[in-house]
Amino acid sequence: MLNNKKIFSLILVLSLLALSSCKTASEPLVFNKINVAGNNSINIQYAGRVAYQEPYLVFSKNGLCLSKDNGQEYNKILNGYMLSINVIDDWIYFVQIESKTVKWFSKVDVYTLYKCKTDGSKKTKIIDDCGTALVYKDTIYYTKHIDFMGYSHADPDIDSEKMLIESNTGYLFSCDLNGNNEVKLTNEPIYDFCLDGNYIYYTSYNAASSRPSPLKRINIDTKETESLLINNITCFCIENEDIYFSDGYNVSKFNINTQESIKILSTEAQIKSFVYKNGDVVFRNVFDEIYCFSNKTNKITDLNVSGEFIYIFNNDVYCWNNSANPQKLVL
Repeated sequence: MLNNKKIFSLILVLSLLALSSCKTASEPLVFNKINVAGNNSINIQYAGRVAYQEPYLVFSKNGLCLSKDNGQEYNKILNGYMLSINVIDDWIYFVQIESKTVKWFSKVDVYTLYKCKTDGSKKTKIIDDCGTALVYKDTIYYTKHIDFMGYSHADPDIDSEKMLIESNTGYLFSCDLNGNNEVKLTNEPIYDFCLDGNYIYYTSYNAASSRPSPLKRINIDTKETESLLINNITCFCIENEDIYFSDGYNVSKFNINTQESIKILSTEAQIKSFVYKNGDVVFRNVFDEIYCFSNKTNKITDLNVSGEFIYIFNNDVYCWNNSANPQKLVL
């Protein structure tokens, strides 16, 4: 049986190890490279629960957390429920979902875009009623969102349809990093969007079929809009002149110049999300099972991991679960 001196020594060693793996609030983080974009567009499509600025992951885990990409120096800097996380330099941008009490003690969800320093200090509100957000250089691209269904349930006298129209829910906007100089970019509510060069690619919501509509793109300067595909798209990403997209059970490649579409893979279980990595496709199905399709072998491999979301940063793919740190996948 350990004596008191040995017990004290053991506690001291464990405490020192714990302290060495965490940054204190007074220690500034050192980044190897500063982001131009706060996150990848496809990651924002998948709720944006994880962002990356080398060598730190910034992620949602019962709050806003940071850790090195090797899992070290884990630190929780804010409490709350966050999504659309972006990080540029020493600022983190995120949408926080908070509960608001309205008539008769009923509650609705309120979506607000904030920013804070990488140590959690200087938390500042930027945009009210913000659904999703992507920060690129000195501009924020975002959608409006209001919990109109929650308001209508809380107060039957509220005209939810009128609230939906007046709030511009679903419409895409841009503004500067302080929330000023707001510009409305689309004339219809959108489902998902992806920024690539001078274009924003997006799907709008088809209420009749309850599915996203064909892919469109808008020129940021001229505001001209054109349709690109006739397929119903559930998620997509852009690599050079190719658009990779899923219609739910297939992943295909569409070339912007030739206007030709080629099917890459098909599955029996519905595809919920995917990322493209050097010719391979990593995808998650409706059962949260994660697979990798190899372009070289033309085969699908079960990675034997599950995740609620998958994210890509450079050539690394991570899966995310609410109760755990992001896990780098071995492909």
